[in-house]
Amino acid sequence: MMVRIRRAAAGGLVPLLMLAAGCGSAAPAQAGRTAAAGQRTLPLDTSAVGQGESYSVLEMGGSAASEENFWQLFVRPAGTSRWRLATPLGVADNGGLVAAATGAGSLLAGFRPSQDLTFSPLAATADNGTSWSADGPLPAGLADEPGALTADAAGHLLALTTAGAVLLNNGLPSDGAQSKWATLTTERELAASAAGRACGLTGLTAVAFRADGSPLVAGSCSRAGEAGLFSHVAGGWRLADPQLGAAGLGASAVLAVATGGSITTALIRSGPAAVGRLVVAWQTAAGQWSTSATLIMKSAGILSASAWPGGAIGVVFTGARAAVITGQGGQWEPLSGMPANTATLALEPGGQVEALAASGGTFSAWTFASGSWQLAQTIRVPIPYGSSS
Repeated sequence: MMVRIRRAAAGGLVPLLMLAAGCGSAAPAQAGRTAAAGQRTLPLDTSAVGQGESYSVLEMGGSAASEENFWQLFVRPAGTSRWRLATPLGVADNGGLVAAATGAGSLLAGFRPSQDLTFSPLAATADNGTSWSADGPLPAGLADEPGALTADAAGHLLALTTAGAVLLNNGLPSDGAQSKWATLTTERELAASAAGRACGLTGLTAVAFRADGSPLVAGSCSRAGEAGLFSHVAGGWRLADPQLGAAGLGASAVLAVATGGSITTALIRSGPAAVGRLVVAWQTAAGQWSTSATLIMKSAGILSASAWPGGAIGVVFTGARAAVITGQGGQWEPLSGMPANTATLALEPGGQVEALAASGGTFSAWTFASGSWQLAQTIRVPIPYGSSS
């Protein structure tokens, strides 16, 4: 089955969908855990689309959770069909790598703390990773979440730290902005607010900007039926109110949130581990919310989640399974028989879904054609084994 991402017309909810192939599969220890400051909700593997360019962050190297693993950044410039390695040099990235698009061909990459590194250096590129300039550092360590760093079209930055603080910066690091970081809120402050109490906030998971440029903070809620999405408004914070419907049974966590154009897209997981549910919520620039049908995961673990323009979402599960939503108002479309070691999904320039896999020092990109996944590209990545000891 060929799945092509497109801008879908808004429509009514469809019945509950079950990811049947995920039934009974065990989730890895790192996937699907309750969010808390500095605790990973899902792996850092992800992909995103900037202003035409695509980029992806993948873990490569040895076995799972090995200190010999390093995070790599791959970029596909606008108008091209080939990925290339674009990881910034000079800083060990075995603690994790988080990236955010800052403009056409421009990215900001943040290195997570590891071993003796207690803060997060930042690196910026304006040419799709051909060259990087060292900036920063962030005056704290980036949280172990794929959505810990984001930027808007005006050059403002948001960062989520290991201590549960949300930092705001009104200029890019290349402008000397390392001195302009300021604390917007903290997990403790937000949990104590009226909005935080209404959700029963238990942790922060991601940051984003809404279409109007205002900050948006995502987290996990202990109260059933509430989604941990907090909009920054005059005088404080307001709990966003997407109606979760059947997905709002039990505690929830926002796994991914991003804004593309006029649409803010959030992926929300709820329910107990044995019967996990996923729902996508969309907010328009006017502030109106709509939600997708619910995808029942059973015990399948989530390996990665990616949010793309137009309200599209791609999720990779354990058991060689995945699912996508093609855009705002779209339905879940299951994918099976994923290539071995698929880490995340990405979008090809024409909108077709692409599987990105990592095994040892080999990156591979796969496209779906003639009823099966076809290898489209491989990249050999030099892994600095032994450098972490």
